[in-house]
Amino acid sequence: MLQRLDEFNPQSKDVKNYNDELRLHVSLLTQHKTMTRSRRIAQAAHQIKFVLDQMESNGVKADITTHSLLFTKNVLLERLDEATVNLHRVNQLSSIGRYSEIQGETLGHFFEQSLSRDNFNGLAHLATFTEKFEIDISNWQISKFRPALDFYLNHTPDLNKILTFTRFYTQFVNGALNNESLENSYDAKRIEAFQKAFGSQLENLVDMNALFKHLVNTIGSKQYIDPVSKQDPVEQLINFYTQDNVQSICRLSEQGTTHINHSDIVRYIANHFDSNSSFA
Repeated sequence: MLQRLDEFNPQSKDVKNYNDELRLHVSLLTQHKTMTRSRRIAQAAHQIKFVLDQMESNGVKADITTHSLLFTKNVLLERLDEATVNLHRVNQLSSIGRYSEIQGETLGHFFEQSLSRDNFNGLAHLATFTEKFEIDISNWQISKFRPALDFYLNHTPDLNKILTFTRFYTQFVNGALNNESLENSYDAKRIEAFQKAFGSQLENLVDMNALFKHLVNTIGSKQYIDPVSKQDPVEQLINFYTQDNVQSICRLSEQGTTHINHSDIVRYIANHFDSNSSFA
């Protein structure tokens, strides 16, 4: 049974006091959720609300640990809007102190919940988090992007959401390759690496060659800056495809769907050589 190390003081001005109490009840909530104990889930949620109310009444400001714990709580309760806000705050505060409390399993649940409910704002913040802290997402079901890709490419075009997908695509492959050098590897090892990084899910998910050409044509001479990461995701995609280990295997696809053409890279760079404009 989980116990407090120190007695909770609801009049405290120390955020650590509240975080310790939140950690206790989030841990209990996790246990009750696993065992589908509805009444105890409600009790744990009520206790968490009590702690937050006391924090507010005492003017105690939530820190990165608070938001990390609340992110876990909101993922468990499938409150995606609130979880997205918490993850955004964790990303904002992570320059002040390292993130804590968020488990990989919780991130994976948030990924799947967000995809199933078209929460691309949350996915963008998740991509920022996993990039920043180099979280390995190669065991996530990236193929679940398929319905969204079809919709936002072919029915209601949305460049921002497509580029959010490319961030997960590159992270998935990088996690699978784990910085392994393949430049001088024998063929069997390169094929094995390709199957692990691309072949299991990505080869039949999207034609990256066609997608990158579409991005270059659509963006033209404008510069696209992701509103969440504040970076150019197309530039990130180019940097990914110019990595030695990716170049060594990305053309092994029988369908030709896992590489991008160098001529399109040159076109994108040429389009932006003298451009100072941007849009988001």
